[in-house]
Amino acid sequence: GLPVDPAAAVHWLQLSAQGGYSEAQRDMALHEWRKRPRNESGYDFWLRRAAKQRDSAAMHRLAQTAEPRDAVKLWRELVKSGDAEAQFQLGRCYASGYGNLPLKPS
Repeated sequence: GLPVDPAAAVHWLQLSAQGGYSEAQRDMALHEWRKRPRNESGYDFWLRRAAKQRDSAAMHRLAQTAEPRDAVKLWRELVKSGDAEAQFQLGRCYASGYGNLPLKPS
């Protein structure tokens, strides 16, 4: 097999992410998050690029750290495609009043 080479791994991962592959964009986001010091702007940049492509894992990660109303918007978008985790999260929002939702779901 190939020798372990973190620099080469990041190089190929970044090329793939720049080419638009959403899974690579998510991995680049995690790579930026794990850096010391942590690169939060790089994390956010790559995660948002993946989310723009409707990558559900990226959208869920963004929702976890977003302002309440933005999180609810992301989960509502995911619900449209039948995402069970987003349905669960919206249910929790309605149960707790998170995101200042109306009393009855639309």
